[in-house]
Amino acid sequence: MRPLPALPARCAGVSPQRRLPTIGAAQLPLAMALGYLAFLAVYLGCGNFLLHAPQRLALGPLDLWFGYLPWTIWVYLSQVPLLILALVLAPDDTARSRAFYAMLLATGLAGVVFLVWPTELPRPEPPRDGITAAAWRALFLVDVPRNCFPSLHVALALISAATLRRRTGWRSVAPLWALAIAWSTLTTRQHIALDLAGGLLLAPPAWLIAGKLLHHERAYPAAHPASR
Repeated sequence: MRPLPALPARCAGVSPQRRLPTIGAAQLPLAMALGYLAFLAVYLGCGNFLLHAPQRLALGPLDLWFGYLPWTIWVYLSQVPLLILALVLAPDDTARSRAFYAMLLATGLAGVVFLVWPTELPRPEPPRDGITAAAWRALFLVDVPRNCFPSLHVALALISAATLRRRTGWRSVAPLWALAIAWSTLTTRQHIALDLAGGLLLAPPAWLIAGKLLHHERAYPAAHPASR
């Protein structure tokens, strides 16, 4: 018998699967706008519409050791440019898409915890005058004293660092930046060490799941050779 013609790739061991859409540079502005709206809906929604009374968290030895440093609000707020740079400077569209979807997943997973176990911290007394006082007032306009555990601030910083560190010149800078942001969550009294640990545990599964959701091909055993 004459050999059968070669099968197309989709029939020769690769089967297409649905995947999340890839986010290119052209789609990034819209994706960032929609992602920010989704973040606000989850974060502020969970913080303002409580299913039951939040648990008041207490400062631990590590939190007391670091102390309250009002000026570190600037480090805390630097998470915003870190997130933006991670998406803009991602090494390719796949890395950009993975970072974006990992951030959304982390936000959604954190939202579930916020609803099931709401927590809160008493807000510190910020400075009364100067530019640092203005930064604190700006934060309080868009933040709530609840949604403490896990620290979504830390989780999103880690996802951003994991993306940026693949760029030349960012291998050391990005992790150190994320580490500084994690430290600032304690020194601004926005989180305690327990919340920080929760953020550290939240980022890896969101990162891994996002990577799997972007894979769109699945290999299966090749057919037996045709008989002659």
